[in-house]
Amino acid sequence: MTSHATLSNDCWQAVHDAIANNCSIQNIHSAYNNKLAESVGYPIVVVMPPIIDRTDATINRMNMTAEINTAVAVYDKTAEKLKDTVDIVTQAIITHYKLGNFSGEGLKGLSMPSGSYDWMNDGNSPTKKIHVQTINVNLRFRGDI
Repeated sequence: MTSHATLSNDCWQAVHDAIANNCSIQNIHSAYNNKLAESVGYPIVVVMPPIIDRTDATINRMNMTAEINTAVAVYDKTAEKLKDTVDIVTQAIITHYKLGNFSGEGLKGLSMPSGSYDWMNDGNSPTKKIHVQTINVNLRFRGDI
């Protein structure tokens, strides 16, 4: 049986592994803060908790399907480095999907609608900017209930 918590954890881990196993970026976390930035440096990749759309979840015999949406936020010091890192992370997720590595968790149907770009002042130095861009990752789950 697949619970909501199990599905959420499995999806988060699958996206984390997609990035960790298919590119050289190792600063992959579940949250961002200034202390983290000071201790590990940039770029920082944050895999957000997945949102499981229960309204679209359907149960048919012994299978369940659901839409799962998550975002990956990439933080870097310059817009140019950010763009390069976003491209690397996006390609890592696509490669992981093409290799069929999401299907082990029952995740299928990858789509990556455009994300958002923003910047914020560095908390330690208000004259410096930290650039952030999100990558939306949408998947479908189909598995046993």
